[in-house]
Amino acid sequence: MLITFFLLMSLMGYETTTGLRFLNFVILIPIIIYAQRSYLTHFHAKSYMEAFRVSMLAFWGSYAILAVFMFIYLMVIDPAFLTYLQKFAIPGIKLNSFGVTALLLGEGMIGAVLLSYVILQYFKARIKHVV
Repeated sequence: MLITFFLLMSLMGYETTTGLRFLNFVILIPIIIYAQRSYLTHFHAKSYMEAFRVSMLAFWGSYAILAVFMFIYLMVIDPAFLTYLQKFAIPGIKLNSFGVTALLLGEGMIGAVLLSYVILQYFKARIKHVV
């Protein structure tokens, strides 16, 4: 879904609008909720930390797929976009395809922790407390 969203924004000419990247987190909310419901249904809610790990892996896995796609996109499909990113990057950062991939993975990790924690509060009452 993240790749489709990026390609749609690219077709409409909005790939350079950084504010739209916030919608990546909105897109992943149903994925996190689905991962939590599946965990609670199939594994009978073993522990809070295991449920947290499940939702983080779902989120980070989605971002890892996006990062690999962006690497290929920047290297093969649209190298001009990489030039644009290099031109408007934070001064002092030498950005390349690997750097963009690493930044996306970092963004995914931070987002995974925050969004997983927030959504997990809704499911907390259904999780067994294992010591």
